[in-house]
Amino acid sequence: MNPRVIIPMLVTAAMATASLGQASVPASSGMSPAVSSMFLVDDERVPHLSVSWTTNSGKVVEYEADLPYAAPAERVPIGGNLRAFVAVGGTRLDKGVGHPDGIIIRVGLDKEDDQRLMFHDIAYGSFVEVELRNIAFISPGLPRPDSLLQHLKYNTDDILACGLPTDQADMYNLASLTDDLGGSIPRTRGRFGVLNAASSPDAVTRLVVEPDGSVTMRVRFAYRLLRHQSDPWRLELPGTFFEPSHLHIEFEAVPWAIGVTQFGLAAPR
Repeated sequence: MNPRVIIPMLVTAAMATASLGQASVPASSGMSPAVSSMFLVDDERVPHLSVSWTTNSGKVVEYEADLPYAAPAERVPIGGNLRAFVAVGGTRLDKGVGHPDGIIIRVGLDKEDDQRLMFHDIAYGSFVEVELRNIAFISPGLPRPDSLLQHLKYNTDDILACGLPTDQADMYNLASLTDDLGGSIPRTRGRFGVLNAASSPDAVTRLVVEPDGSVTMRVRFAYRLLRHQSDPWRLELPGTFFEPSHLHIEFEAVPWAIGVTQFGLAAPR
């Protein structure tokens, strides 16, 4: 029986699909692209997170929880060695390169115990899937697929043990081939385009606008992407390289009209 944690279930939505580079919009949504004076998350709609991977025995482990928006310090256990949070704001905002009318949504995962694997008993060559549903806004919005990024934070002791300078404690996996967040992510600390199935076999990502206007994010990434890009040993077997103690995945959403006119995202049909 697969481990399962529900805190408690509020919303379960069917998943539609879209390829990276275009947010999927249902033809039957009937939503207007009109924009209110402020673009904010609807915090009465509670996001639902699920995290899954395949173990050495071939079984799929899945943990899930309803997670109200909270600060990263308010992360909660969701099962296994995972603590999680969903928050507004993220790396793009911290570095001052978010769209002035946009919202950054991020989901973070931390280790409960730094001495254990983040994804226990994960099989060699396996993928981790993170799905976040029920992201809603007070007015119609569109997610920007090219804004997807994954931030990896490593313990300083692990960085030093590999002979790396302490400024290498932060690594980034990005969907975009070119967006270095205003020059703040050098090539030595970023895998550009790796979260884009069109340019990399290591991830499949989807951002979907559901019929009710909420957004679903699904990111499936190869476990080996958690290894530091500059790790000199280049090992891939789980347990043979140092993992991040924290990771988060984020994307930016913008008002519908801005998504259509400035970013060329799908217009309502």
